[in-house]
Amino acid sequence: MILQNILFSDDICKDNELFFRVRGDIDPADMPGDKGLHIPAGVHVSFDTYMNIFDLKKWRELTCVEDVYLEAECTGEGTVRVFFMDTGKKKEVALRHFDASSDGKAELHFDIKDGAGYLQVEAEAEGEFLIKSLCFSVSDTHAHPVKLAAVICTYGRTGEVLATIDRLSGLKDLSLYVVDNKKEITEKKEENLTIVQNENTGGAGGFTRGLELIRKDNDEKNFSNVIFLDDDACVNAETVKRTHALLSFLKPEYRDRNIAGRMFLLEEPWVQHTAAEVWNGGDIRHVGGSMDMRRRENLPEINDAQGGEYGGFWFSCVPYAFAKVNDPLPLFLHCDDVEYGLRQGKEPVILNGIQVWHESPLRRGTSTAAYYDIRNSMIVNSLGYDGEKTVRAASDILKKWRKKLDLYRDNHDIDSENMALLAMEHFLKGPGWVYNADGGRLHRELLDKRSVEAINKRVLRLAVKLPYGKINEFKRARTESTAIKELKKAVKEYRLWSKEKRVADYADENI
Repeated sequence: MILQNILFSDDICKDNELFFRVRGDIDPADMPGDKGLHIPAGVHVSFDTYMNIFDLKKWRELTCVEDVYLEAECTGEGTVRVFFMDTGKKKEVALRHFDASSDGKAELHFDIKDGAGYLQVEAEAEGEFLIKSLCFSVSDTHAHPVKLAAVICTYGRTGEVLATIDRLSGLKDLSLYVVDNKKEITEKKEENLTIVQNENTGGAGGFTRGLELIRKDNDEKNFSNVIFLDDDACVNAETVKRTHALLSFLKPEYRDRNIAGRMFLLEEPWVQHTAAEVWNGGDIRHVGGSMDMRRRENLPEINDAQGGEYGGFWFSCVPYAFAKVNDPLPLFLHCDDVEYGLRQGKEPVILNGIQVWHESPLRRGTSTAAYYDIRNSMIVNSLGYDGEKTVRAASDILKKWRKKLDLYRDNHDIDSENMALLAMEHFLKGPGWVYNADGGRLHRELLDKRSVEAINKRVLRLAVKLPYGKINEFKRARTESTAIKELKKAVKEYRLWSKEKRVADYADENI
């Protein structure tokens, strides 16, 4: 069974240094082709890259995999070598020479009993040399049955979703479920593809609708895991293949974990924005944040989750046993994946080659987004995942909210300041109001409010010449006074409500 294909290129990311490094007189862009990787005579290629090292240490820690070997298919004249890298020391563990008399296919076996490093492959051409394929494989004797369901919630990103379907269609043991909240994509029901149109219930509502469809099909398909996948996340087939392979061999004690896909940036496709997330009360810490994954020095510890608490819904794979009894909280947008991961309560598993490319979240800051970020962060921080009591949680929520308001005021961002005031006002209405509100209608009202506020600012400045910030000072004083009196009560209500609505515990024997 293939654990990890060695990739030469990708239609999403064109940066060769995530795939291979070249020593010799040739343009690396000329090497990958439809038939494989063409290496001219005298050129040396190394696959000691983010995408292609095989982390033997992590595979042995998480799985029952032991006797890994390299499968190679090559033509022409050249040599393929396998090296073991451990604490900076490089040791050759296997070699195979190919020439005209070779049949083109070979298995390179090696015996590595000790050490906590990774494997890397290198190739050198003595004549014209074509590498058709390379992959790390293992006997599937101990493989655990894996069937995946992937749910995509989309709104207005038809092109991106159809591209994802095209990349992932035909993958073994994968069923795709697409929930279209904008009703643009034609409904469809095929063996491994379901597309449904849905009311605009936001990302959380769309994912929940997808889970309902998955549960309905489970009696027939017997899913082991569910992948949550954003509509604007560009994912390649190898990510799903490596996820499948990893799940197939996970030790029982890790089968209740989330497999978190990394986020790389579309604008700078070699930059890892995050590998996993630490909530930190809303001041999110990105595991491995802003790392240039072309650099060799970043390879040895890239699969250390470093206390990560959850993976984002850009690619988040959870056990079906958890998804069967747990819906995302209906937060419409933002923080639904945070709460879902914190509810699961396990450090996620990360592995090189399991990632998506995504537009930088830093480019998406709007005042409407600020409303959801603030309101939903307050809800998450009310639920007690960090162990804080109600009084302390309320105090911290108020402190963080004041800090946001001060930041917006300092930056003269009156629109976001208004949304922060509204977020607190709505939060204090309690869970009954938040969760029963018509999310689509509220979202439209928020968008309309931005344009109304912009008009009001111009009118006030022209007609009254009263600094608009003064109006917000009155609003803030009123909202802050209410929050001081009612915040503790609201936090307690959210905490009690959530305990009734979410099911965090699930039987290990179902995994």
